[in-house]
Amino acid sequence: MLCTPSHAQDCDSNYFSFSYSASAFVNYIKTVATPDSLMMSLASNEYYQHGLTKFTAQGDVVFSYLYNSPFIANGYHSWTDLFFTDIAATAGSNYFVVGSVTKHGVFSDNTETPPARTAAVICKLDKYGKVIWSRFFASQNTDPLAFSNIIALGNGDVVVYLTTQRGLPYYGKVICVSTNGDIKWMTILNTGDYRSGDLAPSTKRSLIQAKNGNIVIGEAVFKYDSLSADGAYHFLSLNAVNGAVNWETGYDYFSNPFKMQDVVSIVELPDGGFSFQTSLNDPASAIQRPLNIITDSKGAIKKMIAIYPSDDPASHIVDAKPDGSSGNQAVLIGTSDNKTILLQVDRNGTLNWARKYGKSDNGMPPACFLKINNAYDIILSDFSKNFHLLHTDPIGRLDCDSIGLTMIQETVPAFNESNIHTENVPPANDVLFSTGFFVVQNTDINPITRATVCQKNIPCCIDVVDTTHINNVSLCEGNSYKLPDNTVVKDSGLYYVSYKTLKGCDSVSLYKISIAKNPAALSLGLDTCFTESDSVVLHATDGYTSYKWNDLITQSPDYTAHQAGTYTVSVSNICGAKTDSIHVYEQCEFPVYMPNAFTPNGDHLNDLFRVPSVNLNRLIRFTIYNRWGKVVFETTKINDGWDGNLKSIPQQEGIYIYNLQMETITGKRINQKGTFTLVR
Repeated sequence: MLCTPSHAQDCDSNYFSFSYSASAFVNYIKTVATPDSLMMSLASNEYYQHGLTKFTAQGDVVFSYLYNSPFIANGYHSWTDLFFTDIAATAGSNYFVVGSVTKHGVFSDNTETPPARTAAVICKLDKYGKVIWSRFFASQNTDPLAFSNIIALGNGDVVVYLTTQRGLPYYGKVICVSTNGDIKWMTILNTGDYRSGDLAPSTKRSLIQAKNGNIVIGEAVFKYDSLSADGAYHFLSLNAVNGAVNWETGYDYFSNPFKMQDVVSIVELPDGGFSFQTSLNDPASAIQRPLNIITDSKGAIKKMIAIYPSDDPASHIVDAKPDGSSGNQAVLIGTSDNKTILLQVDRNGTLNWARKYGKSDNGMPPACFLKINNAYDIILSDFSKNFHLLHTDPIGRLDCDSIGLTMIQETVPAFNESNIHTENVPPANDVLFSTGFFVVQNTDINPITRATVCQKNIPCCIDVVDTTHINNVSLCEGNSYKLPDNTVVKDSGLYYVSYKTLKGCDSVSLYKISIAKNPAALSLGLDTCFTESDSVVLHATDGYTSYKWNDLITQSPDYTAHQAGTYTVSVSNICGAKTDSIHVYEQCEFPVYMPNAFTPNGDHLNDLFRVPSVNLNRLIRFTIYNRWGKVVFETTKINDGWDGNLKSIPQQEGIYIYNLQMETITGKRINQKGTFTLVR
């Protein structure tokens, strides 16, 4: 196949509907475009799995990983229940995911000690889905913390929204984190009586970076006191350099605040104003409608527009994204019967076109979408092992899955202004937190199979992910390999290189890198013994493909010895070979034997005073003193001995004292003192 570095897809009229089956439960919640025009999708599920799946624009799976935080050897504590809530792509090829992780204690008699503690977590990943670093933010007590949102800034930093749950009203913190994980600034959103920081995944908000560099936040907040329960929309702007509040506005929600919907997206308009997308529950008509709140450049409402299907009184907005540079927006809507609507509005909120899908999606609701290569990709997903991907043409057409649709557009009276004021000061219920780096890894692969529901292809090209001819590369530990796109890799895993065909489709080659552990690291450790059992498990260094224990070849680094004696283990690979041995003793403690004299006269007979080889305990320190208490010799090496000299000066004949510190095979300390005679 002839390939070239770049070309856009020529097949604008292509569309398809694919169904997928995964081996683990997935629930896709957000998807972002990659620099190489692929699609990275975040899968999150509170009770089962969490991960990332990378697709080509034509729906082929490049990889799908599940992530976890492994056991940490700190007593019996462990990190579990890793839960992702948001993802952001940087201008380079990295990604950031955020969410929470729970640290558990020991369970005994239905009690967990110490109590479980949920911490916010942020992870930086490379384009292959491998974790570069992970950082947690944990409260200094058991109050839970979680990140609900993340956006990438133009300078490579990221901004995250920290949610908490400690005493009403809850509140949020906005934190700027550098590409290396350092905290650059933090702003406390202390909004007085309003609750703004509901614990993720209850997001309630959206964040963007405006063209002037400032950060704009739109969120739903709630006010609780003894007389009322009020809701409001809160719009504010923060300085990206130091987190200071530039401006803010608030608007009272006129209906039941418990039916108040999240602000799911913010789009900056060509005139510097903003579009805040949410959903409106009308108490009079009982109709739920997607709502577009259009403001000026400082959050003052100019108008509010509702667009909804005529035959559905309970549709809701799922997501919205900029669609080109003219101020158009693409809006994804879910209906009450789990059908999918995609529409486009202009900068004024006027409907340009709308499409409805759902002939054969088995009631799967829309979850997220984006636009790549002049086409829309929509993921339908819920709590299951199945999901769908819809790929439309540039104006949303998907003829094989479309349903007739009539939309209603109407102006909604603007909300009344509310007096919400943010102070960057700790409230009375402030949650202090500690932070540090820990391990998150993508050790599990989530196999995914695909089936075609319907498809239209204009003869031009199709994407290809070559899973048949995977390039297998073996490296020695510490070496590196350069992929055809000049990416240098040093870790094992699955990597890909994406090419563009002449007609603009993707041709993806996969590279499986295997790292062979250097045999020089092989070790069986110190000699051991039978303690209170008739067997002992010997353990060799982990990480080798196979082990040869005496004459037995196995993949296990462990071997059970039932008899005393010497045991050997050997490993070999492309990096070399090594054999190590260990002796297993019947007993674990041995008597200490020391000579009572030596003759350092140069006849090579008894010229050194040292610990005899018959002593099978482990030497810690061997010290010799003269009769005045001066140290004349000291060593920690079992084969070293004193030659009767001090700084090359022969010492006098007579009595000397030794102090011997040893350790049995089981670790019991032995201290023995004695005297001996130097005879010349």
